[in-house]
Amino acid sequence: MPNIREFEKKLIERKYTEVSENIDGDVITFRLRRLTAKEWLDCTSAARHRESEAGIRMVAWSLVDENNDPIYANEEGVQIVSQFSPGIVLKLVDAVTTLSGLKTEDDKRSDFRKT
Repeated sequence: MPNIREFEKKLIERKYTEVSENIDGDVITFRLRRLTAKEWLDCTSAARHRESEAGIRMVAWSLVDENNDPIYANEEGVQIVSQFSPGIVLKLVDAVTTLSGLKTEDDKRSDFRKT
């Protein structure tokens, strides 16, 4: 049986994905990083387990720039992301929850849509 220490680097490694969206004729590409367990816990705790707010927080904390540096990983960023179109936020929630292992690729709808 492999030792967990052997897989530590893989368990901690950040993974990234991109979601492109056509907005008024312009294609915008959002780059998202996998959340850590601590980030996920912080997002859900701060949202007081309100799923829609937790989803917005997870998107804000996962959005990164081309250098993989966080863009909106603070309360001001959460407020900005909360003003995005709901359709875009839901696509980004689906992407970050899948990337972070919180749901599978086969899940058709995010739990965050049940608000």
